[in-house]
Amino acid sequence: MIDDFNLYGSHGLLALYIYFQIPLAALLLYPAFDALKPEWQEAAVLLGASQRVYWWRVGLPVLSPALLGTFIILFANAIGAYASVYALTAGNFNVVTVRIASLVSGDLFLEPNLAAAISVVLITLLGVITVMNQWLVSRSYHAKR
Repeated sequence: MIDDFNLYGSHGLLALYIYFQIPLAALLLYPAFDALKPEWQEAAVLLGASQRVYWWRVGLPVLSPALLGTFIILFANAIGAYASVYALTAGNFNVVTVRIASLVSGDLFLEPNLAAAISVVLITLLGVITVMNQWLVSRSYHAKR
């Protein structure tokens, strides 16, 4: 299994994405955990709930908008990554941003119109992701009140 790992292959690309996404996820989720009030856990314990029941019935429903919003932002961050992916793989993987750059730079074929079309699709996707995240943030804010 260790012999199959190649930093410049798909496993290395996955490790790179995880390496950059974990700190961002921690920064985005840290404020969400402040929404959990200690009184809720104390009340659950007094009513006979275990830790697992508390997290399943109270913690996850309160954190779910923040968890989903964080996943959406991490997905958008991964889609928009260019420099680290290109530096690690030298453009050998079909990642959207690398493909756009190769179509514009004209390494083999100069096709700026196709690059522009893919860019519009990418911008539309990121716009939808941003709107979804804003909706989840507003929903999470109203749930805290």
